[in-house]
This record gives sequence, C-alpha cells and structure tokens, in this order.
Amino acid sequence: MKHREYFLLMSLLLVAVTGCQQNNKSSGPIIVEDDYVPVYVLAGQSNMEGSTYFDNGQDWLRKAMNAMDLDPEPCFDGIPNVMTSHYGFYPYGGGDWETKIPYASNKTDPMAGEFLPTKVGMGADNKSMGPELGLAYTLQEYAEEDRPFFIIKCAFSGSGFNIPNPPSWRTASNQLYARLVQFTTNNLHLIEDMGYEPRIEAFVWHQGESDSNSSTYVADLEDLVGSFREDFQDYAEDGDGNEIAFIDALIYDGPNFSYGGVDNLNAQKIQFSEQSPNNFYVDSSFKTPNGLKLDIPGNRSGGNMDGGYGIYHYTTKDCYRLGQAYANIIIDNDLI
Repeated sequence: MKHREYFLLMSLLLVAVTGCQQNNKSSGPIIVEDDYVPVYVLAGQSNMEGSTYFDNGQDWLRKAMNAMDLDPEPCFDGIPNVMTSHYGFYPYGGGDWETKIPYASNKTDPMAGEFLPTKVGMGADNKSMGPELGLAYTLQEYAEEDRPFFIIKCAFSGSGFNIPNPPSWRTASNQLYARLVQFTTNNLHLIEDMGYEPRIEAFVWHQGESDSNSSTYVADLEDLVGSFREDFQDYAEDGDGNEIAFIDALIYDGPNFSYGGVDNLNAQKIQFSEQSPNNFYVDSSFKTPNGLKLDIPGNRSGGNMDGGYGIYHYTTKDCYRLGQAYANIIIDNDLI
C-alpha cells in the first residue's frame, strides 16, 4: 500500500540489541507504518451532488448491483471503513441563494460536517445517491478498521464557471469555491480530532454541463485546481499540493440528450488532463472506443426510467459505475 514503510533493518538492529536475552519472545520484524489516512474531496454540480434515485419504489440500486454480481446490502447498511461527510444544495429557484437550506450529513450545522458510514441517501436528498456510493464500495477492501478512508463531498447543482446567477465557481467573490474550502477544512479538522493524519490523495470533479459552450474551460480548470492544490498543500504528500491528483469525468455525449458544444468541452477536459501526470479523467463517453457509455434517461421521467430523474442525470446503474470508475483510477494509480 502506498507510502507504508517497513523497516526490516531497524527490526534486525533491535533484535541485535535485545535478542541475546534468554526469554526474547519477538515474533518477527517490527512493522512501522505511516499513520496518514487517505481523503478524497468530491466537488462539482448535480451529477456529483447526486440527482439519481437509488430506489423510488423500484429497487433500482439492488437490481443494478445484482446485475453486476455485487452485494448491494453494504450500500444500505453503511460501509463502515469508508466514511462520507457531504454538503450540497441547488442555488437556483428565486430568493437569496445564501439562505437556501443545504442537504448535508450534519443536520444541525451543515457546514461543520459529520462523517457517517457511506450509504444511500447521501445525494441531493435522502432519496438520492451520488458517485460516492460506487467509489466507497469499490475502495472498501483497501480500507481497514484502524485506517478508514474519508470522502468529503461539497457539490452544488446547476453551478458553473461562467454563469452569473448563482455565483459561479470563478467569480471574484468565488462564493462556491469558498464554501468548498471551508467545508473541506472543517472536515479535515474532524479527521484530526479523531486522531488521524489526513492526506488529500485526490480532488474528484464532475461538472461542465452548465459550461458546455465554454471556450475557456481549460483556463477555468487551471484556476480551480491550481487554487485547490495551493490551498491544501499542507494536507498533500510531502506538503506539495501538486501531488494531489485531479480526477475529472467527461460530461454526457450520448443519444438521449445533446448539450451544445459537448464535444468541444470534453476535448478541453482531456486537454487539461494532459498538463500533468497527476491529472486524470474518466472516459464516460459514448463516442470513444473504450468509453463507459454512462447514460441518462433523457426525459422527465420522475425517476421511473432506470432511476435517473430530470433530463440531465445518470441512471442508478451508471451513477454507481461513475463512482466505480473514479475508484479504479485511484486504485490503478496507488492513490491510497
């Protein structure tokens, strides 16, 4: 496992010093391990916040996971060794967006955060799920009781870089980004209060539908990711913010709905991934040879078509698969 250090030489030296004692009961080399725990920060808009039903009276998640030959019960009982703290809301709909009530794991003080075993109902409301579920389920075999993994999710439906209302990720006041920073900081302190040393291994992103006609998306990502890496360098490996991986996902480009400029925006996502060996993306495309073809219902089905509701949001199966794909990048690149 990444960065765990096994000091066999130290053990042998200790044995040399103490091993002559007649009643030495040493059972083998002393294992010295780094004491950090991995943290994954999730951000973006509605498909990250989680606008997909896990049930809606139709048992969508159990059906999907059974079809993938996976046991769905941990997703309902809670995955104990992968903990999630989440905060999100929809900043449209009239009124002062600052006063809108978020849906969060901490019901009394949402911005303070609260870690709970990852389970269904951590999406936009208690009926919904986001990619944290597939992420946690896939990573759980790498976590341990005394070394849990932590997910911090702060996402805002309908948000973008270049839209004035609600405030964008990239305005001068940068209110959405400021909330992400504050929520992430609060939750890192919660992890420290548990007695762990948190290390941010990856900043995981899903956003772009609101910016599908943007010609400046690469610059927007440079601003966002650069700021995040700088702001959280103290929680990165060796204090180097550039060691925080950035994992993006292509936005929907399939037949059920067409965003203007989607191909151009996805090309910019790929272009940004090529700027650093620590930048990655999930190929969720319908148009590439190895794309995952993550799908949406494509109509306002009210969640009665494979669990996706609205015309922009993943089906239950593919919301889960998105999280699974993020996890596979984390595993393949030893970000654990």
